Amino acid sequence: MISKEVLHVTNEITKFGANHITVKVFASIVYFTLRDMQMYCLDLELKEVPK
Repeated sequence: MISKEVLHVTNEITKFGANHITVKVFASIVYFTLRDMQMYCLDLELKEVPK
């Protein structure tokens, strides 16, 4: 599922001649990468031993 934000960015970027499919795929990859990074960082913070 693609969020409304990704669709909005896709529509804006395609005005500059980018392919709709390429932009959607790239945006989805970036979104899931950032989400995974946030989960990884949260996991590290929860495992950290308090001083």
